[in-house]
This record gives sequence, structure tokens and C-alpha cells, in this order.
Amino acid sequence: MKRTILRTALITFLSMILITFFTAVIIGFAAPKIMGKIYRDLGMNNASLTMYEKQYDKTGEIGDLNQVFKSAVLAGNKEKIAEYSYTLVKRRGEDLKKFCGSDKSKFMFYANSAVEYNYAVNPDRSVDVAVNCGFDRRIYDAGSPLYFAIRFAIMKADADFAESLYNEFDKYKSSFTDETTEKTLNADVLKLKEVYSKN
Repeated sequence: MKRTILRTALITFLSMILITFFTAVIIGFAAPKIMGKIYRDLGMNNASLTMYEKQYDKTGEIGDLNQVFKSAVLAGNKEKIAEYSYTLVKRRGEDLKKFCGSDKSKFMFYANSAVEYNYAVNPDRSVDVAVNCGFDRRIYDAGSPLYFAIRFAIMKADADFAESLYNEFDKYKSSFTDETTEKTLNADVLKLKEVYSKN
């Protein structure tokens, strides 16, 4: 009698585990976004990131790409943060501007993240974002990725990065026509030159 009860309890327990597992797998394939949220709520950030990546692969929607980026940040995955911030800002820049609406600071957060995280993974991408991906390329201020990248290069005292930004000067200087902006930019570019000339 005891054996029968124990066997029944064990079979029931194993069945529940299998049902839970297969349910998670089915939901993961059919609706990875749901599983991504469940994993995130459970603190399983890497699993959540994988599910949101599947969701984005499935839909290609800018909102899903944004969620992948956020999941990469939660997971602390610097390579994925670099990859998806670059995709958001460079490859999907116009979609991102629509997604952010009039909230320029939101766009700048993504652009500056792309500069910072790609610096460690692929510095050329950082330069690319800095030079080509401002919300408004006529503005050089604390919110623009170019401003952020120049300050970042100076702070890091990275001669190669500073030189890469300096070499693009002719490409971006013509965007800025305001006299005050030009003065600030020229002063910053001289600092860049100092950084890479030291090497």
C-alpha cells in the first residue's frame, strides 16, 4: 500500500515537472515575449534576454528591439548592449526617432550607450555613431553622441580613439553653423588633438 502511494506521488510529481517544462517550451516557441517577461520577473536575466531576442527575430519590431536592449542591460551583457544599441541607433535610427517621439533625451541615451559600450567592443562603431547618429546633427551639446564621444576620449586619454574622432572632423564640422557651437567644438577638437599627439 505504501509503495503504491509513493509510486503514485512520484509519478504525479514527475508528470507535473514534465508538463511545466513542455508548457514553458511551447510558450517559448509560440510567444517568447511572455517567457521573456516571466524569466525577467524571476530574475533570470540571461534567459529573459534570449527570449526577447527570439521575439525580435520573429517580429523585427522596434519596440521588441528596445526590449532586447533593456534585457541586455539587465543581464549586464556588454557585448549585447553594444550590438543592440548600435542596431537601434545606426541601422534603425529613423524608426528609433519615431519610437522616442519628441523625447530627445531618450534617443540620446541610446546613442550615448552605443558610443560607450561599442568603445570596448568595436571603437570604429563608436566613432560611426558619434559622427553620424545625433538626434539633430546641427546640435553639439551635452546630449549629443559626438559631444559625449569627444569628452569620453579625453577622459579615457585614449590616443587612438581621439585620433579616430579627430580624423572625422572635416565630416562633422560643416554640420554646425552656430558661432557658439563652433567655438565649443573647436576647443574640444583641440583637446582631442592634444590627447592623440601625446602618444
